[in-house]
Amino acid sequence: MAGIASAETLVSTKAGESMDLLVQMLKLASLIHRPMRDVVVEASGATPDEIKIMMCLGGEGAMAGHDITDLMAIPPMNVSRALASLQKRGWVENASDGVDKRRKPVQLSPTGLSAFQALAPALSNVATYLLGSLNTGEKKSLEKSVSKIMTRLEAWSADGPQTA
Repeated sequence: MAGIASAETLVSTKAGESMDLLVQMLKLASLIHRPMRDVVVEASGATPDEIKIMMCLGGEGAMAGHDITDLMAIPPMNVSRALASLQKRGWVENASDGVDKRRKPVQLSPTGLSAFQALAPALSNVATYLLGSLNTGEKKSLEKSVSKIMTRLEAWSADGPQTA
């Protein structure tokens, strides 16, 4: 149709490249659950949210439920249910916050830490498969790029949308 601009002409090349990359990252974030579900979740008998929370606590240490919600982008009700289930299994226990007594952080219990460590072979299998086509330099570059993006996302979460 004459007079209707294509999507390509509406967006500058630089912005278009960034948008294309953003779409690819969104696809990656959406699709990565498949191998995690098929390999890690299946092996553990835990739910996907429980696995995410165990990985969060295993990597970050004690955290309150709302912090897990913010960091892992899991809805608060799902975090609450997963934490209740993990506590029932004995994999998560209450921790204390030396600064704010009202805060209710949780942490992996010794049994939960063992369960988390037992996930290592399955996690390694997923990592090997997903990253197997990258050479060492590409992996280091990806790690550096992901770190920069994570820093920007953390700034967004802390201060709201930032420009440029």
